[in-house]
Amino acid sequence: MPKVVKVENAENVNTVEDMPVKKSKSLLSIKQAHKIALGYIYEIKEAEKYNEDNEKARDDLAELVERVISQERQSGNPEEFHNFSVTLGRVDDNLACEILKVGRERYKMNVDLLADYIIYGMDCDRIDECKECFDTLNTIPKNEWTWRSFQFVIAYLYRMLDICSDTNERAKIRKKISQTAKEYKKYLPLEEGGYREIARTYSPNADKELKELNEVLSSNTIACPSCAFRAADILFTQKKYKEALDAVERSKEDAINQIQGGIDEYQLRFMSALCKIAIHITEHIEFTEDAVLEIYSDFNMALKGLKNEFREAVKIRTHFLEGATSIYVSDDFEELKALISY
Repeated sequence: MPKVVKVENAENVNTVEDMPVKKSKSLLSIKQAHKIALGYIYEIKEAEKYNEDNEKARDDLAELVERVISQERQSGNPEEFHNFSVTLGRVDDNLACEILKVGRERYKMNVDLLADYIIYGMDCDRIDECKECFDTLNTIPKNEWTWRSFQFVIAYLYRMLDICSDTNERAKIRKKISQTAKEYKKYLPLEEGGYREIARTYSPNADKELKELNEVLSSNTIACPSCAFRAADILFTQKKYKEALDAVERSKEDAINQIQGGIDEYQLRFMSALCKIAIHITEHIEFTEDAVLEIYSDFNMALKGLKNEFREAVKIRTHFLEGATSIYVSDDFEELKALISY
């Protein structure tokens, strides 16, 4: 009997502990393989929570992928290949590329599979294959490209900047980045990505970058959480704390429309708290109980997913607030209480 493993955000996922992956001759569809893989990945992620590695689950996952790619026939549409590769990419970029390679053999001109291979291939030393996908994508009219095509091609070009040392070649790459960003905006005008990437080309000139970001932020017809977040980061650095907080609130509001993710909402909460503290201090505003509790709430939510390098900053600022206001963190803020008590 199969062992049923409960997986967050997945339904009816089964994993077979001693599944004879290589011996079975029955056709395993991409959709079926994806469901089985979710069970193994759940086990891997559970082990990672305790800084451990589940080698058996990794081996089982690799055998599953090997079985799929070794089949003479395949059963799966482009979306199923894409979804499977995204799931595999959570734990192993190389396995994601192996599945995408099979998908590309069937759907040679699918823009999402080509783009997917680029983004996963860059991190597992498949630069030559990425270049092949890049070249193929550029033979396809830009009006057929999706946001992934533009976004991942631009990511590839930035990676080439990290690799290339020739001055003339680097200039050509930067020109290609700028051109691709403008095409992104032209062909997908309701996506914020083109605006964000055009603004990025002006970095590290913060004023020019902010000017480009404000173009999309001035529109009420485009959800632009990542543009607003980047603007908040620049404004905070420039000590324009009220404007930075406004940008944070815009990012939080627009993030509601996100389907594919892209904004770290825990980082947003962290930035929100920092802005509120800075406004009170620089404008000599007295901290009220409501204001302090609001900051604690932001910090508490941020800690549910905040990167480790920012946690000490939360701890320091919380201790400062407690000392300055005598308003202490209650047990209601479980994550924050645990941090400052450690």
